[in-house]
Amino acid sequence: MTGPVGPTPAANGAARPQAPPPAAAATKPATPAAPAKPVVQQLPKIVVKRSVDIIPAKYLHLMVLGFGKVGKTSCTVGTAPGPVLVINSDDPDESLEPAREFNDDFLHVDAHSPAEMSACIVEAHRLAKAGEVATVVWDTITGFSPFCEAAAFAQTTTSAGKEDGRKASPLYKKTMRSFIQRLKTLPCHLIVNSHYIDVGGGGDEDEQVGLDKVWDKKSPQGIVPNLYGSFRAEICGMFSDIVFMEKILQPGGREARVFVTGINGVYGPGCRSIPGNKQLPADIGEFLKMKRNRPLAAQMPAAPARPPMPAVAATQPRPAAPVARPAAAPIVRPAAPPVRR
Repeated sequence: MTGPVGPTPAANGAARPQAPPPAAAATKPATPAAPAKPVVQQLPKIVVKRSVDIIPAKYLHLMVLGFGKVGKTSCTVGTAPGPVLVINSDDPDESLEPAREFNDDFLHVDAHSPAEMSACIVEAHRLAKAGEVATVVWDTITGFSPFCEAAAFAQTTTSAGKEDGRKASPLYKKTMRSFIQRLKTLPCHLIVNSHYIDVGGGGDEDEQVGLDKVWDKKSPQGIVPNLYGSFRAEICGMFSDIVFMEKILQPGGREARVFVTGINGVYGPGCRSIPGNKQLPADIGEFLKMKRNRPLAAQMPAAPARPPMPAVAATQPRPAAPVARPAAAPIVRPAAPPVRR
């Protein structure tokens, strides 16, 4: 039978000593980490070009402003180079019905939410690259704006479920700006239709038709897209050409539609392709002809001739002797009164 395990007795009856535990390995002191090297920002390489290297824009980026039912859709869809793709953000089908009288062979898609708009842009890129589309018409950006505004407020509600305009407004502008920038990369012409709003006075839009308006002198005068917030003014800088479309009466009572390329004293409408304030027929094809046939020398007005510098009279030499100056008169101070003791 095996006994309890314990120290093995030695020959003389004494207990055998136990081996000491192994000593812990000596640890080396931690080496301090080397200081991080400062990151030096590498500036991009800049290429300096000459003015003769400027290539004119190949495609038209045009915004058409106008009041409701003036014929923006029929004009742009019916006179733009085809095939035409319409991104419809107004009433489905119903808003495009009048355009069929002028063009009965165009494509159209509906965009009534940011997700649908993004998908429409992807499809427009595919069609344009395949050569199946020559012009994309967004009709209208003001019809799409409420959907984008509602989506921005829905994504920025507070924890209490309330709307927060301070967060919704930047998101709205970021989304709208992104859509326009993506559309401008299409390899085809781009036309954006928009209703307008008067900025700087003039009363209600429905009460004043056309450009005969009484402007308020207290604030800037402008005709801008009827969009949410400050983006209505920012968008004007994203298009090279902005025209105002209106109806005019010609001799004999015949009604005609024209593009106004600029208005004196009013910001908003303006065209880099066609300088000056002009009234043109409301025809996209004619607008493109004027843009392409414009001579290069006329694309930038010549600088006015500077008058010759007047001749500078020769300066008189200084006299060699110093100029005699009269001696200053001595300062006479009155005597102090005697001090009484």
